[in-house]
Parts: sequence; C-alpha cells; structure tokens
Amino acid sequence: KCGAAISAGASGTAAASASSEQLAASPSKPVAFVVDDEKVNRSLMARILRRWGLTVMEFSDGRFLMDALRSLATLGSPGASRAWPRFITLDVQMPRLDGCGALAEMTALANELEKAGEVDAAHSLRSIRVFGVTGHAMSDDQFRMKQLGVCRVLTKPVETWVLAEAVQEDVHGIDLPPRAFKHLGD
Repeated sequence: KCGAAISAGASGTAAASASSEQLAASPSKPVAFVVDDEKVNRSLMARILRRWGLTVMEFSDGRFLMDALRSLATLGSPGASRAWPRFITLDVQMPRLDGCGALAEMTALANELEKAGEVDAAHSLRSIRVFGVTGHAMSDDQFRMKQLGVCRVLTKPVETWVLAEAVQEDVHGIDLPPRAFKHLGD
C-alpha cells in the first residue's frame, strides 16, 4: 500500500490548462490528471483513462499542473465542491517544471494550506495518489520519484494492464472495467 504522494513534511493550449469552471465541477466520475509534455503520450494515457470511465484533465507540464492545483485549493468557500483528482500520472522529465519539482511544490502547497487553516484542502491535496512515469527503466528518476512519495514509477510505454493494476491497488474506490486488465494478445 502506498502512502500519499504529498507528505506532511518537508504550452498554453486548452489541453494544458484547466478553467475554474472545470475545476469547480464535482463530477460523478472519478477525476484523474495526466501530466506529460509529449502530446502523443498525454493524449494516449488520457484516452485510456476516459475509456475506463474517468474524467480526465490533461496538462503539458508541471507548471500547468501546479496552477490547476492552486486553483482547486482556492476555489470558493471552505467545503465547496471541487474536482480534486484521485490520482495523477506525472511524467518525470518535462520543461519548465519537471515531475520531481512538481512533487516538491505539491508538498510545499499542502504545508502552506495547512498553516493558513485550509485543512480540508491540504488533506485533499495530500490524498492524491501520484504515479511517476518515465522512459528510463533503471535510472535515478525512479529513485528520486520514490523519495518524493510517488506510489509507483511506471516505465514508458506504459502497458494498459500495468496502469490498471496500479490504479486498482493504490487508489481506493475506483472500479475499472475488466478489459482494463487484459494483456496485449489476450
């Protein structure tokens, strides 16, 4: 069982940014964020998750992700409906703000929210499960991401069944369709 990615301690396109209306909505389906600077990778991951019945928001780098999370944290009054993601797939290597930098900023934001008395928002942020995604099977990326609290590090290309198993094991309350677990060739 993984711990929360956010510990208590220490492109500008439509696909890369989220509107306040999108974030404020409280969808009936679980929300996932997909963060990857490569549009093909991002779109493919998002399409898979949508086929599984999730609401997906896409971001082209860690900076856009952080903008969205800050917006979520400050939307409306305490207890207002917010579309907090249940999990994030986070590419490790991206321009502007990479995956490790985004994880560090998420931790800092959760701590700031808690100090400001926004305990619910801090808890919601800390409850997000994060899956690191990297093209390097054996690298320092995996070690760094694990140190920063990701549930797992997935290696590109991420096989559908591997992602499904990760979500099922590490994100509670998401029921995936049986087809999500099929191996290629089954």
